[in-house]
Amino acid sequence: MSDWTEERIEQLKTLQKAGHSASAIASIMGGLTRNAVIGKIHRLGLDPMAKPRASSKPRAIKMPVRKAAPVAVKPKASKPVEAVRPPSIDSIARPKPFLKRIMDADWDGRRECRWPVDGDKEHTRFCCHPVSGESSYCEYHRRAARGHGTESERRVAPMPVKRVA
Repeated sequence: MSDWTEERIEQLKTLQKAGHSASAIASIMGGLTRNAVIGKIHRLGLDPMAKPRASSKPRAIKMPVRKAAPVAVKPKASKPVEAVRPPSIDSIARPKPFLKRIMDADWDGRRECRWPVDGDKEHTRFCCHPVSGESSYCEYHRRAARGHGTESERRVAPMPVKRVA
């Protein structure tokens, strides 16, 4: 903590009235931080909004910004293209669930659809139709779980394109 003598307080008041910033006062007086100067100004009840000194540099004149005129662009003629949409989930028949409870289900080594159909916790029942590949679901529920993706995923994903005309 620094000692604020009467001389230093008078110097602080003089520098502050001259329009110096708290950082400038701290560096001029030495041994003080900007926050120490701000705190002392506040405790003394001095005007914290001392008038800033006039800058020796001339200010830049702001010029109005003009917008460029829009340029008409002719679209290139192209052949119409029709994107082939992936088949909807409704194109696969919804399976009739076998309904096996979770307590009855022995998933070890058996490849059955694990899509929950009904119930809660230990009373949950599953579809139990055969699955293909490494999926945990039958074809219908695999498509239901995956869906068609978000709009951005559909934009990026390669889609087969069929030319018309």
